[in-house]
Amino acid sequence: MSVTREKIRLSSDSPTIVTLEEADGHETRSQITGATEYRYSVLCQGTPGFLYLPAAARQELLRQAAQPGDQVRILKQVHGREATYSIQLLREPSRLRGHYPVGATTQNGHLRPVPPRPSLAAAETRPLRGSSHLAQCLCAAIDAAIEAAEYARSKNFSVTFLGSDIRAIANSLYINDQNGAQQ
Repeated sequence: MSVTREKIRLSSDSPTIVTLEEADGHETRSQITGATEYRYSVLCQGTPGFLYLPAAARQELLRQAAQPGDQVRILKQVHGREATYSIQLLREPSRLRGHYPVGATTQNGHLRPVPPRPSLAAAETRPLRGSSHLAQCLCAAIDAAIEAAEYARSKNFSVTFLGSDIRAIANSLYINDQNGAQQ
């Protein structure tokens, strides 16, 4: 039985959140420009749909190791005739025992679950990287932002930190440390 899917049209400057049903997409040619693009089957607000992404957006999904079941925030921005896409992985997919996300592969006719990603806990046990105090503050700011985003997700709340937010957190840590050292 075939599922009817709606085309998801990405509005300019308005983020769209979708759940991926496949990691790679299917290569196609744009009927308008002839450029290579990728068709992804997704869920948008629980409704089956599909959308087209350019090769650069697909590369970003692959770079972030997006998997079926991952929730992704896509922001399309148009600058004149040029469109750019910002891709952000919002959460880890469910990896419960016995749960096989859409798109799980088969091996000898048996379902094989998608392997889990490395745990954040493992990253938290590593020593701070960076030789300077400011570099250590930047690392701590990144860790704090990740922890805050994970806490927000546990409360069904989405929060996004930009590079400028990380910089502001790092600067606050740095200044606080400097003020503490002077007292």
